[in-house]
Amino acid sequence: MFNKRFIMELEDVFNPMMLAQFLSSSGTLCLIIFQITVMEDAGFGMATFVQFLAISIMQLLLFCWYGNELTFQCESVVRAAYESSWYEASISFKSSLCMMIMRAMKPFRLTGGKLYVMSLDTFVAIMKASFSYFTMLNQLNGSK
Repeated sequence: MFNKRFIMELEDVFNPMMLAQFLSSSGTLCLIIFQITVMEDAGFGMATFVQFLAISIMQLLLFCWYGNELTFQCESVVRAAYESSWYEASISFKSSLCMMIMRAMKPFRLTGGKLYVMSLDTFVAIMKASFSYFTMLNQLNGSK
């Protein structure tokens, strides 16, 4: 099956890179936000950090968005097959459709190190963790 092989190759390519990306994202975002809040000068330096923050968020969002989209499209195959007029088709078509539905019941998922599924839920979790770390770091800085 071409699609399965393609997704497996895609997973093999992105897997180590996404693991590193996800593990470093929370800390990176936290430190950028912290740096923005403690900067005295609101000039060029702050603009640079704000741009760096936006780029970091967009990079993470793109991987998660397309991973989520891949999973959604694979899940929609089952719905599309069921909503077709399969009951009027030939026996061989029905059996092929049944095999396709059984294969599509386990959707493809791109992961980072087999630990994280690239999805919008993961993006939200990383953003929440980043802001939690930022809050803790900000409180530690304020208590000095």
